[in-house]
Amino acid sequence: MSAHQMPTMKHHRRTAHSRRRSAFTIAEMIVAIAVVALLTVAIGEVFRSVTRLTTLGGAVAETDGLARAIERSLRADFDALNRLNPDETFLVIRMREVGDLNRNGAVGGDAEVALYLTDEDRLWDREQGLNPYATSAGGERRSRAVTRRVDEIAFLGRAPDDQPYRSSQVDPSGAVPVDTARHARLYWGHALRPAPDPNFNPGPTTDPLERPRRQFRPDGNIGSELNWGRAFGVPNTGGVLSRNQFASDWILARHQLLLYGGLAAGNLGVTNPDAPHPIGGDRFFAPYIRDREATSTARFPTNQVGPLNDPPGPIHNSEDLPDPRFIRHGRVDISAQSLEDVRRWLEGESDHDESNVFPFADAYAAGRFSGAGFEAKNAPLWVREFETGVLATRRANAAHLRGALAGVLTRILQDDTSGHLDRGVLSAPDTPEQEALMDLHAAIATRCSNFEVAWSDGSTVRRQFERDDKVYKPGDLLWFDISPVEDEPSNNPPRNTYFEWWAWNNSQSEPAIEFRSGFPGQNLASPTLPIRPEFPEITFDAMGSPNFIRAGLNEGEYPRVLSGGAPTVTSEAMAIWGFRVPDAEGGFSGAWQKPRFIRIRVTLHDSRMRLREGRDYEFVFAVHPDRNL
Repeated sequence: MSAHQMPTMKHHRRTAHSRRRSAFTIAEMIVAIAVVALLTVAIGEVFRSVTRLTTLGGAVAETDGLARAIERSLRADFDALNRLNPDETFLVIRMREVGDLNRNGAVGGDAEVALYLTDEDRLWDREQGLNPYATSAGGERRSRAVTRRVDEIAFLGRAPDDQPYRSSQVDPSGAVPVDTARHARLYWGHALRPAPDPNFNPGPTTDPLERPRRQFRPDGNIGSELNWGRAFGVPNTGGVLSRNQFASDWILARHQLLLYGGLAAGNLGVTNPDAPHPIGGDRFFAPYIRDREATSTARFPTNQVGPLNDPPGPIHNSEDLPDPRFIRHGRVDISAQSLEDVRRWLEGESDHDESNVFPFADAYAAGRFSGAGFEAKNAPLWVREFETGVLATRRANAAHLRGALAGVLTRILQDDTSGHLDRGVLSAPDTPEQEALMDLHAAIATRCSNFEVAWSDGSTVRRQFERDDKVYKPGDLLWFDISPVEDEPSNNPPRNTYFEWWAWNNSQSEPAIEFRSGFPGQNLASPTLPIRPEFPEITFDAMGSPNFIRAGLNEGEYPRVLSGGAPTVTSEAMAIWGFRVPDAEGGFSGAWQKPRFIRIRVTLHDSRMRLREGRDYEFVFAVHPDRNL
């Protein structure tokens, strides 16, 4: 080999060696693949975390926006309440729980049900082999079953002078103006979805334009897995799909019932046969702000004013007048009672005299109801009692008044699938849009698993103490509502925190609470002790007893089943404030002072259920504040 070739050979060796050094070993390749895999997983997790945060952020933004809308509506309604004097309005709160009422970690008794937010939560319990409300040995929650509140509140309100209440019943053509009224009955509570059409079974040959018919009974009671469908007094008609079973599907409703007066029923054939109907001939009206009286043929005969049977018959009668409808059907927001009618009617006989003549001329004093054939509707809802002794008179009349006011609460039917229903059976031929709108008009939140109402009369904490794992400090406001029970539901335990707070405070060596107005801690059955009817709490552990003002209701005055109340007495309690306080002479004297504050708590869910247990919100409102403070 020549001298000049040697460098070339060395160069080739170095090149080959370099090639060998630049190659990856199998171990290096494995490590590199693992690093890439880890990076891919990490990057993916970062993207998933960002997506999750974005998704949760969107869900929170959705529920926050809905909560702000609810707060605005509640504030407007309580402002409307405050525009009335205390003796011009009532206030009724029905507090009801669904689930494990006694908090013993099991379902027992007729009042308790296994309540879940979703069907997936119920399936999860079953897959885990858990009984509803089961806990671990340490007391930690394992089951996904929940306990929720389904409270209701109703009162009268007055709209601002330049913004009257407007009906949702509209004429699609715009030919008839929207009906308005200065006063309304305002209601908040959970609505019920109607039952599905049992005759709608679509098949391959079904006309694509055919739709299920809207039903007029609920698809089971709230939270009930037993298909109990008697919430509106329809016996033996259980739900089919239990559309009201899972709490995250519950609809929160705000329903305003315009207190239009007797002309809502029309004036044809009364004063001027040719006069136009004030609310239009194709509109619906509720005869009363209580459904029970509209149901009774004795008080509201169907052969005189059109169909009120369930389900209703044809929409229009031969005179083409506005037609009566049940409030519970959810398609009416106009009442034939005025503000004055409501108070006279609910307070019983207006001005008692020995002739027993009912001076009730203002009730239905206009339009079709002013005719001679409607005396029953012009009579008071109940007749005041005059018994021996001041206590007996006040107690009896306060009980009747509370019973009358309790029946004002009516849980209505609403839906969130309006576009999929055929209204032809019950609609005027040219108003299907109106019917569809009325099936949705009162729904303010379609995913609300909790609606909770508490009240305060201004009672405050005097000294710091701890109770139920909560620290109470001086000056804290005390709230009163329904309380968890400590015994089996069948034993009819107390369900009212006002009485429990008083009993606890009375057992302390030093009072811890400054009750604003004192407390009626006496036995109300005793005629030798004073009575304080301005304290309105009612429990139903002695429904038939005439001696207890707390339980002096009968089914005729408080139609529990008809108005959507609890099927059993132990799962609900009521707080009721009338217009005026009953006096010793069988009349009324002085305004029945209302609470000073109302607290509302709601649990809202986003439309895609990204927040599994929902998001909680709390609102506090002043009610008829004492302007001297």
